[in-house]
Amino acid sequence: MITVVVGHRGTGKTALLGRIQNHLPAAKTADLDRLIEAEEGETIFEVFRTRGEAAFRSLERRTLERFLHRHRGQDAFLAVGAGFTGPLPEDVHCLWVRRDTDPFGRIFLDRPRLDKDLDPLEEYLARFQDRETRYRTWADEVLTLGEGFEEADEPEADYFRDRISELGGLLTILPENLSSPEQWKAWFQRRRTWGLSAFEVRDDILTPEAIRTVLDTVPPEDLLYSFRKPGTPRPDAWPMGMRTDWALELGPCPYEAPHVVSLHYRRADAPLSDAIEHLENARSHLKLAVEVHTFRDLLEGHWWAAADPGSRSFLPRSDDGRWAWYRLLTWHRTPITFLREGGGSAPDQPTLMDRLRFCSGKGPFAAVLGDPVVHSRTPAEQRPFFAARGLPVVAIRVTEADVETGALEVLRDLGLKAAAVTAPLKTLARSACTAVTSEADRLASVNTLYLDGSTNAWHGHNTDREGLEGALETEAPPPPIAVWGGGGTLAMLGELFPDATFFSARTGQRNRGPDLTRPRSVVWATGRPGADPPADWRPETVLDLDYRDSAPGRTIALRTGARYVSGLDMFRRQAEGQRTWWESRLKRV
Repeated sequence: MITVVVGHRGTGKTALLGRIQNHLPAAKTADLDRLIEAEEGETIFEVFRTRGEAAFRSLERRTLERFLHRHRGQDAFLAVGAGFTGPLPEDVHCLWVRRDTDPFGRIFLDRPRLDKDLDPLEEYLARFQDRETRYRTWADEVLTLGEGFEEADEPEADYFRDRISELGGLLTILPENLSSPEQWKAWFQRRRTWGLSAFEVRDDILTPEAIRTVLDTVPPEDLLYSFRKPGTPRPDAWPMGMRTDWALELGPCPYEAPHVVSLHYRRADAPLSDAIEHLENARSHLKLAVEVHTFRDLLEGHWWAAADPGSRSFLPRSDDGRWAWYRLLTWHRTPITFLREGGGSAPDQPTLMDRLRFCSGKGPFAAVLGDPVVHSRTPAEQRPFFAARGLPVVAIRVTEADVETGALEVLRDLGLKAAAVTAPLKTLARSACTAVTSEADRLASVNTLYLDGSTNAWHGHNTDREGLEGALETEAPPPPIAVWGGGGTLAMLGELFPDATFFSARTGQRNRGPDLTRPRSVVWATGRPGADPPADWRPETVLDLDYRDSAPGRTIALRTGARYVSGLDMFRRQAEGQRTWWESRLKRV
């Protein structure tokens, strides 16, 4: 079977091909862009520049046809560019590789620009929705990759080698899974071996015809039928033995007692306890799946479920998936819980790969705290360290307002033992600590937390300086230097760059340091949009303290032609320092 791998720019399709070759040594793997370059004797950039996009798209189609002709009947994987418009032959299998960071955009320094009149981030986002729709239409399967997981590992190997088992949880059947009889059959046959608790059929997602197809295909004991749509009768020829989930917001159930009674909505101004009281009037397994807005509400729902774990499931919801970490941590304690492969039916459902990689600790856990954290590489970077100690590590979006209203106390009660802290929480986290190292005290901020079990108090440390100092050993920006922004790292940056000129990232005004009109280097120390540096700056180097693909510093480097140095090396050195500090604390326990 030939699998065509599609996905947005920068998702990691080419890198995945290398790992697939590791997982499946007998398979043929190829990148369509590299095939074109080999056959044309030109780089993709040169083809775009000299012949234009239309000519390149034609080359894509012809090269794809030749690859399929040569390898038809073989086990092969071919990655195509993000802008590939098709069509895809009917006899190929399409794997859509995605990341949850795809909607935030990416800025590329080494790839052809398709519309130079747009800001590079705007250019990506302008094409995003059309490409998203195209991938969804094509895909036979969807694989959501985790941030920072760039090495071949057993969970990913299990996926490609069809070795997933005893997965647990439910998977909601989506319309795209039933796009054709052949696609549905292949999709279901593969997943029925995964050891799921059940497949969910929702009457507000699937048409009556699609529901009938599922009921005719899947054994009733493998299904959970969820009533969500007001006034919709249950299908004819109702299978015996199929479990049901009745949404309480629909009113009283007109059928025999459902196996599950769930609640998905509550008044915006009502406390969570009102929703709980309403749900507890039912006499079935209770599923509380309402929107949760605060960490205090999260803790209330947690204790409600923990009081009767065999009969209660708490599945907090949000509009941005901020509670996926909680659902993952409570996976083995929650009778009814869900996972997703792509977007799923709710963003708070953990992804398949997150579930496969999850270290199933039932007590303490580690985390990265910040806002945003969807891009964070900390779970991947620190996973081996904490897994060796029986602790899972998750990414938790925590705002400044959350910290001020008790989020750290809630997380401590839920079992948080150690955490990396990112912007904008470093100063607030410092104030929440009972004890801090001299470095954290001197910088008045922490990026590393540890909970002292004997006193139940937070201890803090800061590895920002050692991370940046280590990175500067490899990439020292030549003076004169302009520091753009700084925030909580200003004190450290002032010590490391004493002769630099510092500018406000918000206003663009000089804050301190000598007058500077032509810096050779810019240290980019802000991750948020703000004022742009003067248009006539032409630095040789942009040293970014951010490593995100959408970091604003990338745009400045692209606009000025400067050599770009990502903050990824600094992050890795910081993370190494964090492990050293955590290890010294863990040894005392």
